[in-house]
Amino acid sequence: MKAFDAVLIDMDGTLTDSEPLWHTAEHELIESHGKIVDPEIQKTFTGVDTPTMIHKLRKAYGIKESHEVLYATLSSRINNLLKSVEARAGAADFLSYLEKRCIPTALVSNSSVEIIETSLSSQPWKDSFKGRFSAEHVENAKPAPDLYLLAAKKLGAEPAKCLVLEDSLTGIRAGVSAGMTCAAIPSDEEPDFAAFKTLTPHVFNTLFEVMAWLEEEQ
Repeated sequence: MKAFDAVLIDMDGTLTDSEPLWHTAEHELIESHGKIVDPEIQKTFTGVDTPTMIHKLRKAYGIKESHEVLYATLSSRINNLLKSVEARAGAADFLSYLEKRCIPTALVSNSSVEIIETSLSSQPWKDSFKGRFSAEHVENAKPAPDLYLLAAKKLGAEPAKCLVLEDSLTGIRAGVSAGMTCAAIPSDEEPDFAAFKTLTPHVFNTLFEVMAWLEEEQ
């Protein structure tokens, strides 16, 4: 089995199947301002923190309403949707796998603390983590390495001995910048595997495949 001192896992799209819900909330917000959703623009929102996404959204769609009002509106919409978010296939099995092997695990998300708590509230594995880290805990959200470096420090693990699991290019860039081994499990319906491969050789379809990879001898 491959040896890591800690496993740091993204939430949205990696452990929870929340990306479709985020898309729904974003589409409703954009359309409520009389704009037509552009799929190519939407792809740039995946994995980024909410304040950055709101900034991108206002600029791309020419929406004049204030950042604060848009943020509050989107947060309300997504929090309501996330109350019933489903786990991504293999999430419970993967966390159980790590727990049985006594590997410290942390949740590392670009979402707010409120959204993290809402997303985890209905999950049976919500208490599986040694720590929960939000973009609100650092000055620079992903793709900056700050959040992953904070999580590693709090768990007492060297960055080079940490494994990062992410579904987005934004998250993988953060993990790579932090000097960590990164495994990607893209959540897009039609993921750009080539783009992920430019960042990490470890690209999988499911969390079950990640477990099989971890069991391989180094």
